[in-house]
Amino acid sequence: FITVLAVATFFTPLAGFGLPGVMLRDGARNPQAIPQQLAAALRLWWPSTAVFGAMGVVAALLVLPHGAHASAVAALVLAEVASSSLVELLARVHQALHRTNRFGAILAGLVLARVGALMVITLCARPDLSGWMWVYGSSGLMYSTWLLVRAQREFQLARRPSMPKWPLVREGLPFAFGALSLRIQAEFNKPVLAQVGFALAGNFSVAQRAVDIASLPLTAMQEALWPRLYASREPRRQMLFTAAFLV
Repeated sequence: FITVLAVATFFTPLAGFGLPGVMLRDGARNPQAIPQQLAAALRLWWPSTAVFGAMGVVAALLVLPHGAHASAVAALVLAEVASSSLVELLARVHQALHRTNRFGAILAGLVLARVGALMVITLCARPDLSGWMWVYGSSGLMYSTWLLVRAQREFQLARRPSMPKWPLVREGLPFAFGALSLRIQAEFNKPVLAQVGFALAGNFSVAQRAVDIASLPLTAMQEALWPRLYASREPRRQMLFTAAFLV
């Protein structure tokens, strides 16, 4: 389970071509343009998620033993790539509008939806690996779909946005590759360890979560400062000051 999720996270930043970063940057500078920009970003998100989700399925099936839980693995990877990338895109919109509480609640909601669904299946039946994957993936998809419906109503998104799509792709690619490099650095060890033993990948993941918890205050402060940095009149000076403070 941990190994499949690790492989899926390689492709999650590529779904949407790094547009969450563009939404945060440009939305903080020009909030009035958010509805048009979000509508254009969503039109790019659908096909890119299908392509990179399919690539993630192939990669995950290559990592696992032949034929092991293939349908559940495919469903989990597709759901993870789709739900995580969509939730981040919609959360960044609220972050750009300095709605820090909404930003945190949206990201926490995805986790709570998954944990809640897994708790229910644990109480109702003896969980197996395939069932765990199906529940994890479907709960994330249901939550992200509900979030998308709410965003369409709140921002009154146009079905055919006037904003051109390809300049957004060009602006988003640096964000996508930057996020991808961090994901590879954090997650590449798990598929490698899985070749020796899948339990090693799980143990490594537990150790990473301990580090994440220890660094959580700094991560939270960084996320709260991003929209202020982008909206600043002197972003370079503000960035250096912020980086020095966090370090």
